[in-house]
Amino acid sequence: AAFVVSFLGYGIIHHYERYAWFLALVLICVLYGQSAKYFSPTPDAGLSSGIDLSGGCLSYFAIIFGVCASWCPVAGDYYIHYPVTTSKWLVFGLTYIGLIVPTIFVGTLGNLLGGIVLTNETLSSIHRQSGTGGLILAIMSPPDAWGKFACVFFALSLLGDTIANIYSSALCMQLLGKHFVAVPRFFWCTILSLVTFALAYGGRNVLEEIINNLLSILGYWTLAFAVILFIEHFYFRPMIGGYDLTAWQDPKRLPLGLAGTGSLLIGIGFSFLGMCQTWYIAPIAKKIGRYGGDVGDELTLISVTIAYPVLRTLELRWIGR
Repeated sequence: AAFVVSFLGYGIIHHYERYAWFLALVLICVLYGQSAKYFSPTPDAGLSSGIDLSGGCLSYFAIIFGVCASWCPVAGDYYIHYPVTTSKWLVFGLTYIGLIVPTIFVGTLGNLLGGIVLTNETLSSIHRQSGTGGLILAIMSPPDAWGKFACVFFALSLLGDTIANIYSSALCMQLLGKHFVAVPRFFWCTILSLVTFALAYGGRNVLEEIINNLLSILGYWTLAFAVILFIEHFYFRPMIGGYDLTAWQDPKRLPLGLAGTGSLLIGIGFSFLGMCQTWYIAPIAKKIGRYGGDVGDELTLISVTIAYPVLRTLELRWIGR
């Protein structure tokens, strides 16, 4: 289904996304209500404290930030269709609200479900055996038929993200060069859909662990990308006369991208010093509590903010573009 919608292009995607969110909102509100009876009246706030709590908060922030920051590299694929007269502040305001409100709304529910897992032995056992999907099914049942119905539509509600990912990834493939542009977008959508299906099928039993590890890592490179783009747009472009829109497909007139690539690699390199993942806890992260604290985003922000202005200045001075 995601492949079909992404294949049909922006217009269909826009209409689908305009209405698809409503079903997800209804299901989440119902889940809030049905899970309320499992909330503990005396949650154990002493499970962690001090520096251990700080480390957990930092790692949680990295995951949530990875969710929001993932919009940065693909936003232009959709905002390009806005009229040029559209207010910049309107775009900013709608983007900010569109990210912050659902993130807080769903993130709060996730925290509440986490509290249920910690305080309810029966649901904790279900979560260990069947993951988040099994937990939601148990909370939404009885009646059993309603629980299964709700879980099916919960799964279908994820199509919105999948559609946007396939569509934007296909456009990214075409940006790799003239030869890639010559390949029709539907071909890239087909290939990317097959890859997505293969990865989903292969990781279906450990999907939750994959997502938890991937989201924070995703935040590292998207943050580096955003900082580079921000500095280039607000500092360097006004200084060199803005953008030459006629050079968008001329390699001899476009920047070589050495400063951007170098800064991106530096940022990712520093992120490995502060990441806290299941498979790797970096030296700096280990110093933040017993379980570590993810500071990869903070190190990425600092390193790229320092590196890009220096490297871009050298690139302009020595190469001239």
